[in-house]
Amino acid sequence: MRKLALFKGIPFEIIGQKVNREYIHSIIPNDFKAKDFLVAFYLEYNGLYFTEGAQSIENKGVDGDYGIEIELFYRIENKLPEIWEATKEISPEARLFAERNFPIGRDSSGNEFWVDMFDGSVKYIEWEYDLTKESVSVISSDFKEFCMSIERL
Repeated sequence: MRKLALFKGIPFEIIGQKVNREYIHSIIPNDFKAKDFLVAFYLEYNGLYFTEGAQSIENKGVDGDYGIEIELFYRIENKLPEIWEATKEISPEARLFAERNFPIGRDSSGNEFWVDMFDGSVKYIEWEYDLTKESVSVISSDFKEFCMSIERL
């Protein structure tokens, strides 16, 4: 039985290894809004892959709901640090972005979801463009809100 009980009715696989709280804090040491939820998430769902697709719904309940597809959450034991470090090498702007944010997942096109290490907001990067203000959108105020907005595709 899962403690967080997220993603009901959405088929998924866990592709990461079990990790402990200390390991998660060693990778992401900063405190921010909903960090406790993020830690609980990685203890339970490290490397989550949505086998039939999922989406984060913005403005739920408002006309014109907008869904952003999410394919997977990165494995914290290797993929997350690998993506984080590789992003710092793309450009000076990417380095500055990655010093404040860390990656958590991606869609099937390679666009990514990141969490701000200071305010906890979740950001979406459209990598079809260079890293600019236009290619980065804040899509949720925190990681918990983001996870709670995920529905079957």
